[in-house]
Amino acid sequence: MNMTEIGFGTLVLMIVAFIIAVLIVQFIWNAVMPDVFGTKVISFWQTFGLLILANILFGGHCNSAAITNY
Repeated sequence: MNMTEIGFGTLVLMIVAFIIAVLIVQFIWNAVMPDVFGTKVISFWQTFGLLILANILFGGHCNSAAITNY
């Protein structure tokens, strides 16, 4: 296997994992939030945006080199 095949496979795996994460969050939100807080159910794209916003606000962009270097 060359590097291009490994990189493409990794990219596909990351996209599939993110889609699964979106679907899990959407399922949990739609199962809990409308009953508890009276909110509306959310669509796939609303859940996608919510996860992107949460990633921007709460992490996912930390530089590990800055943590290890004193």
